[in-house]
Amino acid sequence: RTDLDDYRIDMGLEIPRIEALGKYDVSGNILLFPVRSRGEFTAIFQDVTAVAKLHGKEVTMDDKKYMKVEKLLVDFTLGKSRFRIRDFLNGGNVLGEFSSKVITNAADDEEL
Repeated sequence: RTDLDDYRIDMGLEIPRIEALGKYDVSGNILLFPVRSRGEFTAIFQDVTAVAKLHGKEVTMDDKKYMKVEKLLVDFTLGKSRFRIRDFLNGGNVLGEFSSKVITNAADDEEL
């Protein structure tokens, strides 16, 4: 939906799959226990539905009128999500496996 007089565009998006791969480095405390971890992670999101709202204003460049986006709001829901964490620091992958299960279960229970 667009309202060009008010420089507003609303759009809905459906994304079947988003996959993110990366490296992480964490150092901190959980309650009284020190936690140190470094490794690789994979995050997979499926059936993502997003609503984006753009608010803008008119700008003129080279005698042409354009819309400049001043505010962008995005809300989304996830159908399914999976996380995998590989911990390279702690001699094995117990922390990584535990963290993967906790994050995946929390993401399935909550709307992000």
